[in-house]
Formats: sequence, C-alpha cells, structure tokens
Amino acid sequence: MVNATGTIIVTPNNTVTSNAARTLCINTALSPAITHTTTGATGIGTATGLPAGVTAAWASNTITISGTPTAAGTFNYTIPLTGGCGVVNATGTIIVTPNNTVTSNAARTLCINTALSPAITHTTTGATGIGTATGLPAGVTAAWAANTITISGTPTAAGTFNYTIPLTGGCGTVNATGQIIVTPNRTVTSNAARTLCINSALALPSPMTTGPQALVQLPDYRQVLQQLGKQYHHHQWYTYSSGRLTIQSH
Repeated sequence: MVNATGTIIVTPNNTVTSNAARTLCINTALSPAITHTTTGATGIGTATGLPAGVTAAWASNTITISGTPTAAGTFNYTIPLTGGCGVVNATGTIIVTPNNTVTSNAARTLCINTALSPAITHTTTGATGIGTATGLPAGVTAAWAANTITISGTPTAAGTFNYTIPLTGGCGTVNATGQIIVTPNRTVTSNAARTLCINSALALPSPMTTGPQALVQLPDYRQVLQQLGKQYHHHQWYTYSSGRLTIQSH
C-alpha cells in the first residue's frame, strides 16, 4: 500500500498591537514615537489620517509613527499591513492641541486714583491660568477665571504702563499685553494778594504758556485760564479802604 503524504501549513492572520490615544501640542515632536508591533506582515501600505508633519515606517515587525505635527485637531489614522495573511490595519488616534490664544485691547486712559471701570478683560483659549503680571501700575492687579483675564483696581501712580501677562497651561508661549495710560491730576499755580494805590497801573503777571494750562489776559483786563479746550475764569475781588484799592484774585 502506498500513501500520499504531505504537509499543510496554515498561516495565521497578521496581528498588530494597539495604543492609547496620544495628545501633544502643535509643532512639538512626537516623543517618544508611537509604535505598533506586528506579526506576519512584511511591511505596510500607505498610512491615512496622520496629521501633517507625521509619518509611519515599518521595520523588524514594528511600525514607528514619528514627526512633528503642524496642524491641530483629532486625527484617526489607519495603516494597512502588507504581506502575510488577512486584512489587518494598525489604527489609533493622535490629538494635536493648538497653541493658546488671547484677545487684545486698545490702550485704556484714565485719571490717577480713579478705578478702572469697566475692568480691562482679555479672553483666552487653551490656558489654565496666568503667571505673574508685569508692567501694571501700582494699585492694579490681574486675575484669571473661566477663560478670562480681568485687570482691575485703582492706579495710584501716573504714567504710561505697558503690561505683560503670561498664560500658563495649554500649549505655546503666549502673553496678554496692553497699555494703561494714567493721567496725573491737573495743577494750577497761585499768587499772593496784590495791593496797589488807586489810579496806579496794575502789572498783571505774564501769561503762563507752559504746562497743561495757560493764563491769558483779555483786552478788557480779565484773565482766563484755558485748560484742555475749556475756559476757567480768573476771578478778582476789589476792596477800597483809606485811599487804597486792594485786588484779590484766584
């Protein structure tokens, strides 16, 4: 009796390991790289769904996904195994977080010792807080809550203040910046009482032309204090006693 003999080798389908989703910031290298271990396969086909800047390669039964993502979003990728048996894909998710953002504001001008009302606000995305603010005037502080930076208080120093507030948490190096201009209180000089004899000419002070105000003598001998486009009259009082005319003014 003669028997036909032989061997049948049944190859199992390819296999590939899975990975948990990976989250990273935009423009930050995948470190460590994402890896999938394979069996049976002899390579991979074209990967789909990877973020721009990230690629996949196969060697020694390992798929390695590496690179620096340049686009933000949630990316569900598929990498087909080639060779071996079965239709098997390596799959996973890469979550790329965008950089933090913060809104800007126009410069705010107010008087010294006057409360910031309304408060200055900057809206943020991505951040979980703020660092130490620099450049704010004395009496003014910054706080963060619910994705909003609130700058409030009462400035006690005059000047131009360019502030910087660093965002913390999230991605990127981002600062809220702005300008607060604190105007000092107005000032005006005073004069001592002036006494002169009747029928004597009164020599008025020379007009003041410097500073935020100007004292101007009018043709009818009145004096007007001009301030920021407005007029403030220079009042005078006249008293006569024992042949002397006294003029007091402010």
